[in-house]
Amino acid sequence: MQKSYLKEHEAIKLHILAEVSQQITSILDINELLVRVVRLIQQTFNYYHVGIGLIEGEDVIYRLGAGTLWDDPNFQFKPARLKIGSEGITGWVAQTGEAALVPDVSLDPHYVWMQGSLTKSELTVPITVKGRTIGVLDVQSQHIDDFEQTDQELMQAIASQTGIAMENARLFAETQRLLKETEQRANKLTVINSVQQGLASKLEVQAIYDLVGDKFRDIFDAQVVMISTYDPQSNSIMHRYAIERGERVYSPNPQPPGGFRSQIIHTRQPLLVNTKVAEEAVRLGQPTLPGTITPKSWLGVPMLVSGQVTGILSVQNVERENVFDESDIHLLQMFAASMSIALENARLYEQARQLAILEERQRLGRELHDLGHTIPVWD
Repeated sequence: MQKSYLKEHEAIKLHILAEVSQQITSILDINELLVRVVRLIQQTFNYYHVGIGLIEGEDVIYRLGAGTLWDDPNFQFKPARLKIGSEGITGWVAQTGEAALVPDVSLDPHYVWMQGSLTKSELTVPITVKGRTIGVLDVQSQHIDDFEQTDQELMQAIASQTGIAMENARLFAETQRLLKETEQRANKLTVINSVQQGLASKLEVQAIYDLVGDKFRDIFDAQVVMISTYDPQSNSIMHRYAIERGERVYSPNPQPPGGFRSQIIHTRQPLLVNTKVAEEAVRLGQPTLPGTITPKSWLGVPMLVSGQVTGILSVQNVERENVFDESDIHLLQMFAASMSIALENARLYEQARQLAILEERQRLGRELHDLGHTIPVWD
């Protein structure tokens, strides 16, 4: 009789495990995956509480669960953050990587009471990936001694399946991220090529500024784009291209460089301010005009000719911090280098054109002078 019962119980356990595995292995979004796991366990076993905590730094953090408490719209999981090894049964399991079956939580020194909880017994198992504990699966009951060894084995098996599914989801997300980055790099290279081809055909200075500035708006996550020239003799800059939220907002009058641009001129290096832009602006003496909005992220690079700063390219995001990164610096520097060459070509072209005009005027003057000597004079 006992042997028959064990076989039947084992068959039920395997059936449940297969059901869980079938439902979660195809989910490639981690949040959706964890929600499905806790709901599936709670609905299958009618547990009072089911939760999954993930390890972040030195804490186990709970952000989702299922059960009686979670059905209350006013319920807030407190404490939702437990120190690994020193707080809660889940904190202990996260540290040791070993399951904990607690028949009576009131007698366990690790137990931390959860706000509104009527828990009497608890079962917690680790979620591991490649031998590393990344979280815990926690189930609780309103009754004392409500869990058996077979429950622990089943929950551990489900936790193992969850770990595999989470790793699959992570690898999928990483693959998607790499594909997106590859696509973005390809798009940026396409833009760079189009800019360089466009610059090769531009011999008018303002057309060069407009071409590059318009492309900035296409590829950088920025609401403000500025291209400024720098005159070392007067130590002044002139905004030759300035766009804020799609509208031109500048006057082409020379002005002092100011904090951020002065820093770039002095160091001849890029300047990236991704957080606390206002504080950094004060530190560097960045002027603030009335009505202007302080950006959340600011990036600028110098345009260089023979090692000397001739201008500054800058982009700003006024909505979010940490928008720009190292790849944006490299891209902006590439634009700056292409622009410097194009502007120098335009300058040499204009110089040659003016010289040709002067030579033509001198030639005409000589011809008119020679013609005057050949005309006969009548008495």
